[in-house]
Amino acid sequence: MLERFTAFLVKRRNWLAATTLLLLGLCSLGLPKLHFENDYRMFFSPDNPELKAFDDLQNKFAKTDNVLIVLKPRQGDLFTAERLSVLEKLTRDAWRLPSARRVDSPANFQHSAAVGDELNVAAVLEHSENLDAAGIAARRAVLLGEPMLVGRLMSADGTTAGVAVSLAMDAARKDEQVLEVSAAARQLAADVMLAHPDMEVRLTGSAMLDTAFHDAAQADGQVLIPAMFTVSLLLCWWLMRSLALSLLVGTVIACSIMAALGIAGLLGVPLSPTAVAAPNIIMTMAVADSIHFLVAWQNQVAKGETREQAMRNVLQSHLTLVAFTTAATVVSFLTMNTSDAPPFRDLGNITAIGVVAALWISLTLLPAIAIAVPVRFVGRPRDLVPRGLDALLKWIMRKPRTIAIVGLGGALLFAQLLWLNKLDDEYVKYFDTSLTFRQDTDWVEKNLTGIYELEYMLPSGKPDGVYDPTYLNQVDAFAVWLRAQPEVSHVSSLADVLRKLNKNFNGDDPAHFRIPETRALATQYFLAYELALPQGMDVSDQVDISRSALRMTASLRNISSEQIRAVEARARTWLDTNAHETMHVAATGPSLMFANIGERNISSMISGEVAGMVVVGLLLGLGLRSLRLGILSLVPTILPAAVAFGVWGVFVGQVGLASSVVAAMTLGILSDDTVHFLGHYRGSLRKQGDRTVAVEHAFHEAGQALWITTLVLVSGFGILALSHFRINAHLGILTVVILILGLLADFVLLPALLLFGVKKK
Repeated sequence: MLERFTAFLVKRRNWLAATTLLLLGLCSLGLPKLHFENDYRMFFSPDNPELKAFDDLQNKFAKTDNVLIVLKPRQGDLFTAERLSVLEKLTRDAWRLPSARRVDSPANFQHSAAVGDELNVAAVLEHSENLDAAGIAARRAVLLGEPMLVGRLMSADGTTAGVAVSLAMDAARKDEQVLEVSAAARQLAADVMLAHPDMEVRLTGSAMLDTAFHDAAQADGQVLIPAMFTVSLLLCWWLMRSLALSLLVGTVIACSIMAALGIAGLLGVPLSPTAVAAPNIIMTMAVADSIHFLVAWQNQVAKGETREQAMRNVLQSHLTLVAFTTAATVVSFLTMNTSDAPPFRDLGNITAIGVVAALWISLTLLPAIAIAVPVRFVGRPRDLVPRGLDALLKWIMRKPRTIAIVGLGGALLFAQLLWLNKLDDEYVKYFDTSLTFRQDTDWVEKNLTGIYELEYMLPSGKPDGVYDPTYLNQVDAFAVWLRAQPEVSHVSSLADVLRKLNKNFNGDDPAHFRIPETRALATQYFLAYELALPQGMDVSDQVDISRSALRMTASLRNISSEQIRAVEARARTWLDTNAHETMHVAATGPSLMFANIGERNISSMISGEVAGMVVVGLLLGLGLRSLRLGILSLVPTILPAAVAFGVWGVFVGQVGLASSVVAAMTLGILSDDTVHFLGHYRGSLRKQGDRTVAVEHAFHEAGQALWITTLVLVSGFGILALSHFRINAHLGILTVVILILGLLADFVLLPALLLFGVKKK
């Protein structure tokens, strides 16, 4: 049956090649439909509880997409007439950013004060260029004495100020609008620094974060994919000593990637910074398939076989193993659909499509071109099997039991070190320090405030309940407790406004800087303040329309995910102990969502990885026609990942979003080498009936393919490790470590296990 099928592939190769080209043409129709997704929400599935809570908060209050423009003189502080006028002008210009709906700044901060029996609410800075020394001193006292500003939009030393631009973007056009906003903000910052060389302007905020995701994905697509393509061609040329065969491999690569991305475009799958790594992974898989066929074909032609007969022999001897390893690889990538992060699902699906396409193209287009194009061989492919391999084999044959026991025991012991890893997902550190967003955000955290926040929606339990003094005192006490936490840099609460208003309406007497004593007073003060605010400066971002809940925002320093989870847990305990039951709520916000995504993703991936192991084991057993060998093949496909995480625990100690999918992803990749080794072992064992001879045969016959494919795979994922996007970089580094350990397992541990119990001869 296999013989008839491979004969059909070779005999009808031209018709099959034409069909493949037609299918590729249809797939290419999806390429124009590909688009990058910029929104940080892409990392969270719709049923993610933290995302649901955040959506509920944003539906009750105003949306929180924003740009934070931070201004600082290179020397001295902001309190000169010229510099304050720059801040004032920057605040006015920020209103002209696309999608801007509100601008908050020390310049337009609405300072309330008692003027006789009336409340005066006005912006702090107006016509700053005309201020004299006394006017500047007065403004300094107001701005640096305002707790609602210091630590959020004004540094305590008066050197740094922030202009927060709140954005109202259309969900259907958000990807485009984010890029428009960031481009305009960057131009505004450049204009300020050009006009005032003594000032430094930096940009951060959620809109700049979304833009950073786009920039990282675009940079990886423009740099890493061409780099991997070039390295793959050079490796193939060096290994096979044939430029024509190298270009043929390049054709398979290009067609496989085009098919995967085209189908993704037709299915509407977006490209995220994570999913954009799919072409690099597909490239390594396509090279592995091509190499298996072409190296064997080249060897047969070098022995004197005709091109057509050599291709038929190669397909017949390799097709089963390649097909089953492809199936195992596809299964392992499809298990990524159990991930809680949609970008990893997209990465798994796009890669699975590309792996299937690579096999199909290798069976149809590759034979047609290889046979038709006149290729001059310089000789047999380079022999990459080290000269010391025979010595290694003899050593394993002398002490298989010892090597198996020590190897398995050592690997299992080392795997226990994986518990040294801590879950940590700081989204600022998703980007390496070469990217502008990371540089600016680190600078802003150092000079003004962090961008991590915990958001609280604190319900009173009834309409107009926010005016209840008992409720307000509990809100205020919670804010005071939060400010005392070392991880918190600022707390924004409407209770602070009411405390100040109570002081204002009592002749600015500091003794009345407290929550109003009666509901009527709280209602009156709040209404007077709201009516005094200018257009565009309402309080809809802090109190809901029914006046039943207040919003509180705790700004955090750029701390680890573990620390974010810890402070949120302490806050929840405080609310449960000290507040009314209506306020027994958990925090929400992007910072907490990212802090929990690694742990949530690992939990969601466990069932998928277990199912993947079972299916891969069955597939390998079926491909090898031996349940025992199928089970044994799982040792070098599962154990390297566990050991790699142990190594990671010793040298790095932090795992996050990328780490949660590596084990599932590498399961199928590692099975490739293992199946080829065991396939040759089983074939020899059937003929010779001697395990020692079978292992020796597998060493020499599969050794070439194992070294070549591992070299290609390590090169591919090694280039991915150069990504500026840390998730992709960690994905690449961990995979390289796992692949190297997998090669050692195939060449040392697997032969020892196969020879376990064999008597010495």
